[in-house]
Amino acid sequence: MMIDDIQPQTNIEQRWTLDLVELSWEILRYRRLKKRILDAGRVAAKRSCGDRIVRDAEAMPTVQIQASLAAAEMAR
Repeated sequence: MMIDDIQPQTNIEQRWTLDLVELSWEILRYRRLKKRILDAGRVAAKRSCGDRIVRDAEAMPTVQIQASLAAAEMAR
């Protein structure tokens, strides 16, 4: 689609257009990778917070159960 829009006239213009297409795809891949990395870190942080709450609430079974449920919900 980019080639149709730009309509390169020379070999150099065609190569620049192909570079632009490749760079656009690379940017999209890096953005997806960054999102997956951040999502994985976010899930780990939520689990860690939930585990800490559960550990602190060991003397209170009701709080422990609620904290475990909340941590599981946040991880989803």
